[in-house]
Amino acid sequence: MVHDGRVLLRGRAGRHPLAAFWRDGARAALLGAEPGSAEQLLWAKAYLRAASLAPEDVRWLLADGAVPGLEASVDLTWLAWESLATQGSVTDAELDAVLATDDTAAGRVSRLRCWASQPDPLVKAEAWRRAHVVGGETNEQVDALMAGYNALGQGRLRAPFVGPYFEMLLPVWQEHPIEIAMRLVRAGFPDRGHVDAADWLAANPTAPRTLRRLVIEGAYEAEVAADARKAAKPRPGLPNLGD
Repeated sequence: MVHDGRVLLRGRAGRHPLAAFWRDGARAALLGAEPGSAEQLLWAKAYLRAASLAPEDVRWLLADGAVPGLEASVDLTWLAWESLATQGSVTDAELDAVLATDDTAAGRVSRLRCWASQPDPLVKAEAWRRAHVVGGETNEQVDALMAGYNALGQGRLRAPFVGPYFEMLLPVWQEHPIEIAMRLVRAGFPDRGHVDAADWLAANPTAPRTLRRLVIEGAYEAEVAADARKAAKPRPGLPNLGD
């Protein structure tokens, strides 16, 4: 589907109407910002993130001269491909081609994050598995895998991991190096896990203090998010972001 020169991918733009407002507003602000300014770059990043929820082909942004003054840096290029990956609109071959232009340690981590961002239950399961292999990944790779696992708008794909998360908390804490364990506990906390967290805390009063603190913090943040969602329930005539 093409609208004003933009391609809306996979017919999903209607899932998150508020995100479409955010996307279009960020795009307009990007095009109206002072060329080469920090503001222009910030709006470019906001546009790419919004397009993750309100799918739109963002490849146009990477073309030479597409936005006067905006440099398609390595970081911005990877963010664009991450947006496309979150939309489910990339192939492994395309990511490999991007990596060929930035075949560095940072580039390989960025490709891993893009791969894990895809809205595919098999990808999510593999990203989760790889992140939890003891001694299997570096700190940066675990961060990339879990960031992709937590990609915007994919809460339903993460729902099957609520049970495994709480079942694995103690083994994760005991078996992984502390830095990896803390990353997994924080990044893996379920989107709506505050109720399950309360049950886990009650059942594990002697769990390590730091682990309990991380679970309490995750539960608090999840409860705040749940309250915000309740306050933003759909109302007639108003857009709603949804899950």
